[in-house]
Amino acid sequence: MKKTLISKKTKTEFVSVVAHQLQAPLTAVSWYVKMILSGDVGQVTPDQKKYLEEIQKGNKRMMGLVNTLLNISRLELKTFKIEPESVDLVGVAESVLDDLKMQISVKKIVFTKNYDISLLKISTDSKLIRMVFQNLLGNAVKYVGVGGKIDFDISRGASDILIKIWNNGVSIPKEAQSKIFTEFFRDDLAKKKESDGNGLGLYIVKSVLKKMGGKVWFESDDAQGTVFYVSLPVEGVKKK
Repeated sequence: MKKTLISKKTKTEFVSVVAHQLQAPLTAVSWYVKMILSGDVGQVTPDQKKYLEEIQKGNKRMMGLVNTLLNISRLELKTFKIEPESVDLVGVAESVLDDLKMQISVKKIVFTKNYDISLLKISTDSKLIRMVFQNLLGNAVKYVGVGGKIDFDISRGASDILIKIWNNGVSIPKEAQSKIFTEFFRDDLAKKKESDGNGLGLYIVKSVLKKMGGKVWFESDDAQGTVFYVSLPVEGVKKK
């Protein structure tokens, strides 16, 4: 039987269509579970509440995966639009940290922040920058141990803005470092520490920053921990 070869573009377009179709039912599930949890359709017992919250968590993870697949397809099909506006980087970062505060508290993480007082708003895409912060800060919180440390700095140089996220959690093995920004890649240590993951976050971060004229790189070893750097042009980005 003759095999039919399917192009990568066709596969990407298929993923995009499927992901779009999944958005509506997943949103509906989230909405109805919220209604039930709030008591709109009657009293909810403690046991029912526990199971409904697990459904909500699973649905949230699925929605996150769908959104990730949509972002991947937009990047590969070159339909990812950059819509620059005046953005307060610290404000976006603080918003992401607010979403992570429960995890930071539960793990008793020692979190240190340092924001350059001369930092002003820059012209960039707030949604894309938020995506970068969500992935890098989320990974730092995910892979650091209980009582671990995270340092988060945003500083302004002559031509670029430097973002630095250091943690003393799981280091990235030397043999895996060249693959860390590869699509779907997760090293064995990361899988052992945190089984929930799809290996797409860092791939998206690098792809998005490249389109915005920025860069991302890292340093990692057992003695010093892991630090991710992001560089953004001070002059901002143009609409694409």
